[in-house]
Formats: sequence, C-alpha cells, structure tokens
Amino acid sequence: MNTRYKISLAIIVLMLLGSVSSFLFFYINTKNQISEYAELVNFNSDNFVKVSSNLLRRNIEENHNYFETLSLSNLGEDVKQQNVVNLARLIALLTTNTSEYSRMLNQDENLSPLPEKARIEFLSELMDLQASSIETIKLFYDLNEEDVAYLTDAHKTLNISPERQQEIWSKLRRDIYALSWTEISETYRKIDAYFQTLQHAIAKISANLETETTANYHEIQSQIEIAIKIIIAFGVIQSVFYFLVFNFDRITSDVSNLPKPNKLSFYLSNTIFYLFIPATVFLYINEFNGERNKLEILKNDTFYYENLEIDQDLKRIRNTMEKFVNQYNNFVFSQTQNFEYGLNTFEIPYMNGITAHLKFLLANASTTINLDDKNFPVTKRLLVDDDKPRSFQTINGEIAKMNIEFSWIQGSLSQKRNEYLYSNDFLDEKNSNLNNQSLGLLVVLTFIEIMGSLFLLSYMIPRKN
Repeated sequence: MNTRYKISLAIIVLMLLGSVSSFLFFYINTKNQISEYAELVNFNSDNFVKVSSNLLRRNIEENHNYFETLSLSNLGEDVKQQNVVNLARLIALLTTNTSEYSRMLNQDENLSPLPEKARIEFLSELMDLQASSIETIKLFYDLNEEDVAYLTDAHKTLNISPERQQEIWSKLRRDIYALSWTEISETYRKIDAYFQTLQHAIAKISANLETETTANYHEIQSQIEIAIKIIIAFGVIQSVFYFLVFNFDRITSDVSNLPKPNKLSFYLSNTIFYLFIPATVFLYINEFNGERNKLEILKNDTFYYENLEIDQDLKRIRNTMEKFVNQYNNFVFSQTQNFEYGLNTFEIPYMNGITAHLKFLLANASTTINLDDKNFPVTKRLLVDDDKPRSFQTINGEIAKMNIEFSWIQGSLSQKRNEYLYSNDFLDEKNSNLNNQSLGLLVVLTFIEIMGSLFLLSYMIPRKN
C-alpha cells in the first residue's frame, strides 16, 4: 500500500472519528437536556399542578363539610368543638404549606429557572400570607417562639418525630370553644380566602415553570433537528471526499495494472467501506429520532397523570355538589332568616371555589377543553363577570344542568387521556422499530468492518499475474 493511500485512509478515519464525535456531542447533550426537562416537569406537576387542583377541591369540600355540620345538627357544644378543632387543623395545614413553598423559593434548585423578579414577588406574597396565618393560628393555639419557628420551617417537619408534632397540636386554647358560630364562620371565610391566595400563588409559580419547560421542550426538539442536519451534511461531505480519494488513489496507484485479485480486492474494499457512511448516518438519525419520541412520551405521561388528577378532583366536586345542593335547599328554605345567612356564609364561597377549579382546569395544558356556548351554557355563565360573586342565582338555579355539563367535561378529559395513551403506544411502536433498525445497522457495520478489512488486506498483499 503506497504512501498516498495511507494518507487518504488516515484522513478518512479522521473524518469518521469527527462524525462519531459530533454525534456523541449532540447525543449526550440531548440526553442531558431531556433528563433536566423530565426533572423540572415532574417537579412542577407533583408540587404545583396536582397540588393546585387538590387545594381547590379541598376548599369546596371543606365548605360543604362545615355547612353539612351546621345544617344537619342541633349546633350543640360538641359540634362546635368539632368544628373548632377542624378549623385549627386547617390553619395548621395552611401555615405548613405556605412555609414549605417559601422554603422552595429560597432553596430548591428546581425553581432556579424562575426570573429573579418573579421569585421575589412570589416570596413576598407567600411571606405575607405566612404572617397572616401565624397570627390566625395564635388565636387557636398557645404557641411559644420555638413552636412558631417549627411551623415556619415546614421542611424540618419532614424529619421531626410524631411526638413533637403531637406536642404542638395539643396546645389548643381552652377558651377557643367560647367562639360564637358567627365568629367561627368569619374565621372559616378568612381561612378559605387564605387558601385561595396560596393556590393563586403556586398557580403563578407553576405557570412560570410551565413556560420554562415548554421553552426547554422546543429547544430540545430544535437541537435534535440541527443535529440530524449536521449528521446528514457530514455524511454527504464524507461521501464526496471518499469518492474523490478513491478515484485519486485508483489513478495514482495505477490499479489497472495490478493483478486481478488485488484489483478486485481494491474495488471491493473501497465499496464496502463506502457503505460505512450511509449506515452510520442512518444509525445516528435513528438514535436521535428515538430520543425525540422519548421526549414526546415523557410529555404525554406528565399530561396524562395531571389530567387524571384533575378528573378525579372534578368527580369528587360533582359528588359534593349534589349533596350540597339538597342540603342547602333544605336549610335555606326551612326558615326565612336562613336565606341571607346561607348565601353569605356558604353559597358564595362554595360557588367561587367551583369557578376557581373550572378556570384552573381550562388553563391547564393537559386538558385543552373548549367550552362552547351551545353545549356548556350554564358553565359558561358561571365563568363570566369576574367581579361578581358567584351563587346559585348566578346560573339561574340550573345546578342540575351544570352537573350534566361537568359529566361531559369529564368525558372530554377521559378522551384526552385516551389520546395520550394512543400517542404513546404509537411512539413506543416506532421506537421498537427504530431499535430493531439500529440493531440491524450495527450488524451491518460489524460485517462491513470485517469484510472490508479482509479485502483491504488482500489488496495489500502482493500477488503475481
């Protein structure tokens, strides 16, 4: 083998190594980006999206539970004590949740994508809410500074003993049972408003994270497209260069004057090694297409479970709504003085809670439901006029129709989940085919390497005519 051929072969090997290096650079970077995307998406979904839905649903259920206690009991002292204890529990839950989200904003690296200005605004809002909740909780518990420090550091509560928690919650003030029903109701409304504030705060944080994850998703897709184009371009350059080297070596080495076995080995080895270029290009493209499919599957999985969580909450809201309406009608219309009391104390916060959950549902990326005026007239009327308090009168008493519309919304959610499942099944099948193709290409590459090397050796061994 002459010097020119050695030089040509060395350049070809270097180009092949450059192709491998460029593939590995983009491939590893893509996998790292997908891993970071998965971590941020799961963090947002588990700590904000699902939590927002649960908080909104919980507000509706707590309003119903309190109303149920008042409307179906004789309002004795035991009932009052039960409600006071439950109210104290809600305040404790509000305080620890607010503290935990404040800690996240200060310490959790997953929230680092948030703009600094937005982080400061969210933290300020949560700290104000925490201060209000602490002042309220002191009305119910005899807490010292150490107890308050414990409550305002919710992260620490994950590692504290149950005995310490029991010690905190056993400090309920004895004089708290002297609260009147009116005072209890006012406190309920205040705590309900605090929970709404908390939910709005974490929904805004979630929206910022959603913007970031969407940008990451499109960036990864764009990088995959760029990587595939670069790999194809590299393959074309390699093919052209290989063709030029082959013809140059064929002329300068005077292959036509070689013995037939050597001449045949020369052509066969070059042809076989030439096939290396498209085989590696197809292999690299397969791998990137597989990663793109995995990215889409990850997004679909996140949306599927968010959709399922919202659907389950909506189902519980429907069940609560059916019970609430019957009990509400019996209570309000049993005595004239109950009407105004029921409207202000239960109906408006209850319907505001349902409206808030509907708005959350429609804004969530996993649902994508379009409520048209024709099929959802009652629900649409409930969602308009943000400045007006919601009540049964807001929808002209058509609570039964709204319940039917809710069932249609649940049907739409179920259909959307089926679409996610179908899409993932399709993508899994595509990835299975891509894996089979990649395996076949690896076998081809191994065959090319072995056969090409054998024919190259045959060309290099001198033979007689």
